[in-house]
Amino acid sequence: MGKKIRSSITIKVFLFTIIPIFLLILLLIISQYLFFNDFYINKKSKTLKSNTLGLKYTIDNYNLTVNSFKSYIYEFEEKNNAKVAILNSNGAIKFSVTPYDDNNILKEYDTINKAIAHWLNSDNYYKVLLSKETLTYQFMDPISKNYYSVIVSPLETYNPSILFVVSTLQPVDEANSILTQYYLYFIVAALIILVIVSIILSRMLTKPLIALNKTAKKMSNLEFNVKCNVTTNDELGSLGNSLNFMSKKLDTTLTDLHKANEQLIDDIEKERKLEKMRREFIGDISHELKTPISLVQGYAEALKDGIVDKDDISFYTDVIIEETNNLNCLVIDMLNLAKLENDPYSIREKKVNLSQFLRVITKKYSLMMQNHNFITNIDIDTSPYSIFDPKRIEEVLNNFLTNAKRYTKVGDKIIVSLKILNDDNFIISVENQGVQLNENDLNNIWNKFYRVDKSRNKASGGSGLGLSITKRILDLHKSIYGVVNTPNGLKFHFTLPVYSKKN
Repeated sequence: MGKKIRSSITIKVFLFTIIPIFLLILLLIISQYLFFNDFYINKKSKTLKSNTLGLKYTIDNYNLTVNSFKSYIYEFEEKNNAKVAILNSNGAIKFSVTPYDDNNILKEYDTINKAIAHWLNSDNYYKVLLSKETLTYQFMDPISKNYYSVIVSPLETYNPSILFVVSTLQPVDEANSILTQYYLYFIVAALIILVIVSIILSRMLTKPLIALNKTAKKMSNLEFNVKCNVTTNDELGSLGNSLNFMSKKLDTTLTDLHKANEQLIDDIEKERKLEKMRREFIGDISHELKTPISLVQGYAEALKDGIVDKDDISFYTDVIIEETNNLNCLVIDMLNLAKLENDPYSIREKKVNLSQFLRVITKKYSLMMQNHNFITNIDIDTSPYSIFDPKRIEEVLNNFLTNAKRYTKVGDKIIVSLKILNDDNFIISVENQGVQLNENDLNNIWNKFYRVDKSRNKASGGSGLGLSITKRILDLHKSIYGVVNTPNGLKFHFTLPVYSKKN
């Protein structure tokens, strides 16, 4: 097994080391052979053209003295390994920085004369004269077979004059050939070095791997007392340490399993509490239904048996009607709450003028509040628009106002107010004078069938579902709501968002 691992690692190290380097060198040789000449010529021509346009701009835009002009041209020739001449429209040389000899022939301008002659006899001559644009092309000396980059550009200052620049494109074929031979020698040397390095690396890698493999096998057989002696300061050493601490990890795993069991017990306990709540809910419903059903049954049997005086028949029927109405309200409230709890999309929000909405609601309830000091404070300076479901928010206000009226004495204040809480929210409150609530009532008032009056007297409370329905409506509106004691009574409050394009 050790030989198999060693052999596999040796081959992989060798291949992973040599193949990328070999491919990189091969790609370099091929790219140099195929593209270097063209790249060199293109780069040389672009640089020369850019510098020539700079020279043209200087000549056209700066009023140079003769000496400055000659110095600038000479510096350009030295920098770009080029020759420069100023021609007239017929191609005759008007200016150059190289002196003539006695025969009026430029000493170092044999090449540029050939380039000028070639240009005069080609279509490029007319292109420059007619288009007035800078022309770049290559020219081959028929005798030396050397290539030159030629740039011809009309001048504006010395019009009609032409800037003529010639630069040699030195051949790089010989250099390419030498570099190719160098790379071949380099590949052979690199292969020898890589083989030696791969053998050394394989031995360094296989020894700790074999030790790790033996340790892992023993641990797979549940022999957790074995330890790995790999002490290298790398990933293999880290793996050895991981195996050595496996037993501690197993202990941690067992601890986590214990915690998971505790969580399971906790979940079971929560399920039991939910089941208890369901039983209490059924008990509450039974209690709520029992009283009106018993009354209806008793009064109906009395009417059926004819034991009721004629003067009391109307009273008996009124009681039956009242209790059936109570039953109907209870069923409607239960269905309404169930719909809100099971259908989060039952809210239909839209843009509403909140000030106008509250004025309509308070006006609607003003008759019901005629025996109380009913005060509204809904004046706001900013935009009064909000986003909410008007039907559901009216239901919220109905519950708050009904509770306020129920627990407020005749003549006491009931105040409905609208204020701006912050840039994003309005706050609406319903405050009444009267009974305050203790801490337990404040914490449980939103629960189903919870009543402050534990006697569940119909005169002092409804079905016990009103505030539960209110809570669900406000939750679906993502409202911030609550109830607090005030110095003189109780105040319910909730928020609605200020309308903006983003919401």
